Amino acid sequence: MSKELYEKSFPRYIPFGSGKQPLPEGKVLVSGLRTPKYGLGWMVRVPRVKDLNPNYFSLLFNVIWPNWGAKIFKPATQEELERIGYQVPKLWEVGENYAFICVARNHPAMLSLLKSPKNRRLIVRQAVGALGLTPGACGLDTLDNCMWLRWVESTSGFADADYPCIGEQLWTPAPGARSVGPGSPGSGVVMQFPPVERELGALIECLCLYDEREEPSSSDATSE
Repeated sequence: MSKELYEKSFPRYIPFGSGKQPLPEGKVLVSGLRTPKYGLGWMVRVPRVKDLNPNYFSLLFNVIWPNWGAKIFKPATQEELERIGYQVPKLWEVGENYAFICVARNHPAMLSLLKSPKNRRLIVRQAVGALGLTPGACGLDTLDNCMWLRWVESTSGFADADYPCIGEQLWTPAPGARSVGPGSPGSGVVMQFPPVERELGALIECLCLYDEREEPSSSDATSE
């Protein structure tokens, strides 16, 4: 199959609720091809996110999973989640300029679950809670602004495109950094989408992994 025909058969992304949804992953088609995996989630434009090099692996294990367990969200284990194509929220870098917050995949069981408005509300509520965000904020209040993103084996295989985004995060390098970040004065970057809320921006930059309140102040250090 030509690349053009493959892209037409399996679009890089499909807006959720557009009427056309991906087929269940692994389904064998008449052509002999199997339907690829698609992830369901929210896209955020983050210019030069590759330069930011966020530690989404640590975010998953130090913030997201602990929140999931503390709030007693279900299913409770990775094995149970896998059986229905569900997952705790995971952040991926997409190409050079995007971050994707993924909450599910096109597993046959998940495609059935998504037909229920109650299940969709539950998925959103648990995603927001696991990320530690304020309910109703950050553009994560509904699956209607989600999209299906076709999976590739490596994030380097993702390509930039005109993805539908819930917002944009312009980041600024840490003090003393040599590079000029997209969010810094004179960077010349023009925002294409509304800015995301501060708390979601902190997640994208992994600032939530560093709590300044735990750092002793200079006065504390000299008061002994």
